[in-house]
Amino acid sequence: IAVYAHTAIFSTAIGSAFWSLVNERFDPHEAKRLVGRIASGGTIGGVIGGLIVWRASAHLSVPMMLAFLAGINVIGLWGALKTAPNEIARPSKVSKAPPPPAAMSRRGLGVLGDTPYLRDLALLVGTGAIIQALLDWLLSAQASAEYPQGPRLLGFFAFFNMIVGVLAFAAQTLLTRVVLEKRGLGGTIKLQPMSVAVGVVAALVAPVFTTIVVLRIIEGVTRSSLYRSAYELFYPPLPAIKKRATKTLIDVGVDRIGTTLGSGVLLVVALLPSDTMRIRAVLFGVLAMCAIAWLLAARLQDGYVNALASSLKSGAVELDDEDAEDLTTKKTLAETTALLDVTRESLER
Repeated sequence: IAVYAHTAIFSTAIGSAFWSLVNERFDPHEAKRLVGRIASGGTIGGVIGGLIVWRASAHLSVPMMLAFLAGINVIGLWGALKTAPNEIARPSKVSKAPPPPAAMSRRGLGVLGDTPYLRDLALLVGTGAIIQALLDWLLSAQASAEYPQGPRLLGFFAFFNMIVGVLAFAAQTLLTRVVLEKRGLGGTIKLQPMSVAVGVVAALVAPVFTTIVVLRIIEGVTRSSLYRSAYELFYPPLPAIKKRATKTLIDVGVDRIGTTLGSGVLLVVALLPSDTMRIRAVLFGVLAMCAIAWLLAARLQDGYVNALASSLKSGAVELDDEDAEDLTTKKTLAETTALLDVTRESLER
């Protein structure tokens, strides 16, 4: 329980800090080229970890698995320390100390309140967290009923995570870039709730263990590939001050709020008298969240276009035709360039 609580509290914050670093380091063009590659590295690690646990589950106890997990984290610490000398120390032009975390939080809330685009991103993250909480409970409940406690249950979850990792890597490698080019950022994000909704309908028609497993696989694969690659690309066009004030707040704070709301729904669902009613209630809840996520993704498309156009006009971001890889950026770049050319010609006259 202590290890689980520690992971739940800190892993999301550390992941958000990592992706914030990626968004700070790369412009929209470089981000589109590298985010998929970085996400694929994480997916490969998930595949290897799932395979190791799956094969070792029959021979190692849970305490031994925790010791193995500690060893993997030591390797991760070594990797983090290896990157430290590459950090460039930049002298600050401002003598005063940075604002305390409480001030950053207040500023982040203010930016969220004033920026509809970021509010929609926050709502998207919240709905996704609710979906994950509901589906995690549904899968865990069904797996616990299907398999006895011990090595078989541990082996199932290890094999499940390995399958999700393999399929996510395949989707990341073969589909993500093509989908971004054809459908743009908003269209790519919308595929995630659409595919989950299809899985929910199948589970409602035949609410058996197999369909629930397939539903959770669909959610995990699309979230780790299509959703992750598109979601991170919504941030680079934003001014750095807005990203720094809000990204961790959205990735961590809103995500935890969504998980809490999902858990509250599950407490109510647990009061229902039969397993069938509980399963159906959770599935209908997921379906409702998918509809909301789809609508938010449609709104984010316009928000991204406005943010990128503003950055192009101000010179904060510089792109050419070869830099634009997804459909949304190509259209925005063409329209903004044409507008700037017209404006420049008018000034010259």
